[in-house]
Amino acid sequence: FTVPDVTGMDRDRAVSTLEEMRFQVNVRMVDSQEPENRVISMTNRGEKLAAGDTVTIDVSNNQLMTAPHLVPMSGADAKRALSDAGWKGSWTVGETIPTGALVDNNQVGWASVNQGATIRKSDPVEVRLWRFDPAALL
Repeated sequence: FTVPDVTGMDRDRAVSTLEEMRFQVNVRMVDSQEPENRVISMTNRGEKLAAGDTVTIDVSNNQLMTAPHLVPMSGADAKRALSDAGWKGSWTVGETIPTGALVDNNQVGWASVNQGATIRKSDPVEVRLWRFDPAALL
């Protein structure tokens, strides 16, 4: 039998399609930004295999995300931007960063994740907020 291309299919549909052709199916859940349960890659696509041979499909667990812009925004807005992007990790506010710019007071001045970075949705995120300090003007 020729192994059909099941990439892009839902996991259950892909498994059913391959099993109907009498292949054994090995499902590997992999970190991805693709929707959960979508087949993102597979072995033996287009090859001729015997009934009972194993085809492995890689299925998205949808546990990755792209980190949003966090600097400079308020801590609450930064946390909300992460949550809106699907993040569910732990949030830590670290030591403040002194600044002579009053306009930056209580804004995120540093984050442990950079905008555009691929992170796990469960990754911890630490931020450091600017704190106005007149001594920083000197």
